[in-house]
This record gives sequence, C-alpha cells and structure tokens, in this order.
Amino acid sequence: MLDVKETQFESPDISGTYAASAGGVVKRSYSAGNRYVFDNFFSWDRTWDGRHHALTATAGNSIEYTNNDLNFIRGEGLADPKLTEVRNTTIPTVFDGTESRSTLVSFFGRANYSLNDTYLLSGSLRTDGSSRFGPDSRWGVFPAVSGAWVMTGICSRSQAGSMN
Repeated sequence: MLDVKETQFESPDISGTYAASAGGVVKRSYSAGNRYVFDNFFSWDRTWDGRHHALTATAGNSIEYTNNDLNFIRGEGLADPKLTEVRNTTIPTVFDGTESRSTLVSFFGRANYSLNDTYLLSGSLRTDGSSRFGPDSRWGVFPAVSGAWVMTGICSRSQAGSMN
C-alpha cells in the first residue's frame, strides 16, 4: 500500500526568483496505490517400482490486482503570502490526475519425471491473462520441456557392477 502527499511552497518574498515574479508558487501532489496478491499451489510426489521411477507435480494459480491514483496541481499568485495552500492561488497553472487499474491471473503447472535418478524429463505450462495485454490477446501461453541425462549415475553403476 502506498499513500504519499507532498506540498511545495515557493515564497514570493525571495527576490530574483520565479516565485517572486509570479506572486508565489504552490504545488500539491497525492499518490495512492494498492496491490493485492493471492497465490495458491498444490504439490504431489510419488515413487514406484522400488524407487526406480519418481514423479513430482506442482500446479497452482496467482491473482494480482493493482490500483494506482495520482493527482497533481500547481498554482501561482497567492492572495496572501501567509496562505500557502494551492486553493489560495489565483491562477491554477498545471493540473493532472490519472488512475490506473490492472489485473493479472495466472495458472501454472510443472511435472518432473526421473528414471533411476539418471534420466530426467521435465515439462511446464503457464498461462497468463492480463488487462495490460492487447484487447485481442488477453491471454498468453508459455510451455517448456526439458530432458537430461546424469552421466555420473551411469558411471557409478557400471563401476559397481565391475566390482562384483
């Protein structure tokens, strides 16, 4: 959570400055933001055939909601230099306000398979839906697959076999 308020006052009493020529300058800004995250996951583990085969799997989802709000105003010409708020200026010179909201929803899964701790296979899939993606492509899908061979497992087994 973010909540920031800032006020700047430039006195008209300091000669040679822009504020003196403008009759005083006051700036006020306000920023607020909230971000909510909700994550869930489930893991599963199984071995069989005397622990020669192992399978692990993870699945889950994540939901994020973000809301930001920004306001800024700048005014010149104070009716009284003792009144240092923007509302006391005679000319509002700059004002802006923006609000943004975004949502991200993700679903993901991964599975790992191992045969004798030597041959490894892994696969994952993630899909994200976001309000920041273009209107014609709100969802993205991100797959991945990998495999590996642990050579030390083969070498140690063959050496153990030759010792018998």
